[in-house]
Amino acid sequence: MLFGISYTEWTGYVIAILFIILLSLPNGVLKRFEKYYSNDHLHEGIPLKEGTSVFLHVGTEEKSQEGKLPSAEAEQFIAWFNEARLVQKIRFPAGQRRGILVHITTGTGEHINIVPYRNDFAVRRVAESKNTRPVEYWAKQEEISQFFDKLTAAESKVYADETTTISKWD
Repeated sequence: MLFGISYTEWTGYVIAILFIILLSLPNGVLKRFEKYYSNDHLHEGIPLKEGTSVFLHVGTEEKSQEGKLPSAEAEQFIAWFNEARLVQKIRFPAGQRRGILVHITTGTGEHINIVPYRNDFAVRRVAESKNTRPVEYWAKQEEISQFFDKLTAAESKVYADETTTISKWD
């Protein structure tokens, strides 16, 4: 007897503690590697730094218009983008010959392409370094979806130029 408790009772306590430890180990291992199995790390916000520019491309491959959004609208679009939620990792829609493309170049040299995808939008991020692969995913944000819907509805009438603002598409 140890501390007034029989050895068989101590054995039961030790076995129970080992059983609890063995049950909790897989959970700890999964938590440790969660960032490798999760898609939550894909969507990162864009810092509003000097040198960040937002371009809007509207039209077809043969006839397209491109323009830089003014700084106020660019900041608003980036704020909307930073609020977006990731839906799923996807392959970026290829072969789009017409439509809308928002191209963001950050101050760090990262290039981000955003296109309408289903009722939301698809994002393709390409870092400046040569050793990184593009990150492609589908995201949701209500204002960006409405922005793309308005542009799609007015695509034949409105072209992006230096004076075009988001408010003109309302």
